[in-house]
Amino acid sequence: MAIIAYVALRKPGGPLTEQALAAAQAQWRDRGPRSYDLELEIRGGQEGAHEIQVRDGRVTRMTTGGKPVAESVWAFWSVDGMFTFLAQELENAKAPLRAHGVSDPAAVTLRVQFDAELGYPRYFLRHVTGRQSEIWWEVTSLEPREAAR
Repeated sequence: MAIIAYVALRKPGGPLTEQALAAAQAQWRDRGPRSYDLELEIRGGQEGAHEIQVRDGRVTRMTTGGKPVAESVWAFWSVDGMFTFLAQELENAKAPLRAHGVSDPAAVTLRVQFDAELGYPRYFLRHVTGRQSEIWWEVTSLEPREAAR
């Protein structure tokens, strides 16, 4: 896990803040497509290559490594779901003892890079010093699509 943190911390981007999140959400709302195909790579939890199909703002299909994923997790991996996830990460960082088992908020590192054009989160890293609760994901592709009629 330390290697993942080292690599991810070297990526461009910066700390996840409420202001940056709100600005990215507004940008996505104004410029982002409602229908798209998304590919992302996750490490540290639900690991693997994920493919998500979103139509009219709703996930309609999701696979991991080519295998179907239960519908109960689909909504978390649309762009809107990723914004909800990031907001929860910010809340968890304010109460790190409950969320991560550490008392010092400085032990929780949250880094993010938002797409400059559309605002969606391109990558995210959560690293908790002294704990094995690291997660890292990166969007490798986001392709706008026509909504089904």
